[in-house]
Amino acid sequence: MMPKGIFKVLADLSKKINIQLKILGCNLCVNPIGVVTKMFFSLGIVIIIILASTFIIKNWEDINKPLYPTDSSKLINLKTDRFQGFNDEKNERARNTLLRCGIQQINSITRDSNLDEDILKAYRLTTEYDSTVFVYVDNDRIRWVRFLGNYLYKNSEVLAVASDYELLFDEQSNYQIRCKKIVESVLKAPSTAKFPNILKWNIFKQDGFVIVQSYVDSQNSFGAMLRSEFQFKIKNDKIISFVFDGEEYTTQE
Repeated sequence: MMPKGIFKVLADLSKKINIQLKILGCNLCVNPIGVVTKMFFSLGIVIIIILASTFIIKNWEDINKPLYPTDSSKLINLKTDRFQGFNDEKNERARNTLLRCGIQQINSITRDSNLDEDILKAYRLTTEYDSTVFVYVDNDRIRWVRFLGNYLYKNSEVLAVASDYELLFDEQSNYQIRCKKIVESVLKAPSTAKFPNILKWNIFKQDGFVIVQSYVDSQNSFGAMLRSEFQFKIKNDKIISFVFDGEEYTTQE
């Protein structure tokens, strides 16, 4: 429906135009060139206002239409990704299998026929982990779950969880902060230390250990900036080894 306010605006505009025309009529004999210029200018403004009003009237319904659909049935469901051919029951069973493998967040499921194994269909999953999770299913259930070259699930048995092989970003950040403090404690001039950002740190799991590798630039005893590499081996949250510039150090946290 067209709002009453627009009609009031147009009525007020008409009154103002009539007043201006009367003024122009009075001044016509005094300055005809100036009056004609003003008339054309006023006429242009009137045409623009009429065109704008016409557009608003014709498109009022679209202008007031909500940016997003209000009918919930038309909203996009971002959780509809599923394994092809799986009904709700099978999809829920697959979800529980992935939870048992330590995968709590599924961002997308993508079919990859190039990785199919005999009758098993392959899927790539993006999850809370940086690395891709590979899932192999038949027409009934998940048969394999692979992560970083390792089986998390096979033959209806959970063999490992994702956190056995990769750390989440928050975990990596905590190890980075912890190791930086220890490295600074062995520097000659810790206030000059410059560490790279976390993207240039290698923080991963290997054979039951958390491995932390990176480097630091800092001044030596003579004031020269040198780069030193370091590595930590951590198990059960305890530092087992700390190597700095090829030398083994003992640590006391």
